[in-house]
Amino acid sequence: MSKSIIVVGPVILDKHYFINKYPSESSLATISDTSASIGGSGNLILDLAKLDNKINIVVNSVIGKDEGASLIKQEFSKYNNIDMSNTVVLENTPTTHVMDSLSTKQRTFFFDAASNRDFDINCVKLDKAKGSLLQVEYIGLIGKLMDEDKDYGSKIAKLLYLAKQNGMKTSIDMVSKNDETTIKVARSALKYSDYCTVNELEAQSISGIEIKDSDDNIIEENIIKALDKIKSFGVTTWVVIHSKFFNYGLDCNTNKVYKAESLDVPKSYIKGTTGAGDAFLSGILISIDRGFDLEKALKVACSTAVCSLASVDGTSAMKSYEKVMELFDIYSKGCVYEEIRN
Repeated sequence: MSKSIIVVGPVILDKHYFINKYPSESSLATISDTSASIGGSGNLILDLAKLDNKINIVVNSVIGKDEGASLIKQEFSKYNNIDMSNTVVLENTPTTHVMDSLSTKQRTFFFDAASNRDFDINCVKLDKAKGSLLQVEYIGLIGKLMDEDKDYGSKIAKLLYLAKQNGMKTSIDMVSKNDETTIKVARSALKYSDYCTVNELEAQSISGIEIKDSDDNIIEENIIKALDKIKSFGVTTWVVIHSKFFNYGLDCNTNKVYKAESLDVPKSYIKGTTGAGDAFLSGILISIDRGFDLEKALKVACSTAVCSLASVDGTSAMKSYEKVMELFDIYSKGCVYEEIRN
């Protein structure tokens, strides 16, 4: 097992506003209730802490001195395996205002970066984490780490390079931003990444390959091309693309591609989709830590993702690894798990 998993990314306060449906422009929506929870990289951190209390999770993030920061510290302090000693404290905590549609179970985000704008490479401490797995989360939302670097392409890429020089395995994901800067930075980061986990929209942005047809269905032939394209930017071990119904993984060493159908849960099971992507990623990371192969990792990730759907905030429902895999036993019946390129 790894000595620890170091998570670099924005720990965010999520303020939820529950509405019947998201309004069209210039229209009114009534808020029926509100709540606050931890979001951003905090989702992944809490998921990992619950999945395995023996994994040491080192938080490299920026928070403020405000009420939001107090909530974050209070929640993290419940878990002995979350290490906040590398967390940088500035002024205001990054906040996402989340519009939760009660009718569709979907959400829309408005992000206030606050102190996260000043998150730079000097905020990340690698010296005490040699031999660990470094996860850089939310490329597109990590402050000055998005800045250009003349030698590595971006500060994120430089950080990943330094981590590899320090004996770490490296892993990245990103946010669904289809802008030129985010795509450029993500591609520079892939050169120094052992693992890459993204959703189908992010994969489409990075690869430049259309993954969905006009009816919003996955084009399987193209998703394989996208996996290969992402690998070509430098990923050494696994490229994983997840989506609502199907998930795909490329083993960069064997060139095999695996397909895993999302677990088939009843509609009544789903309370919200916030944090489902982070939950899927937590399944990939715990699989790396436990030495699982990619085929097994996809099954674990499908299970952690569906576990998160049982709560509105995305982390409250997460359980231990053993309990999560019980969900796989219940809800995987009839689902497709196969090698689609050997």
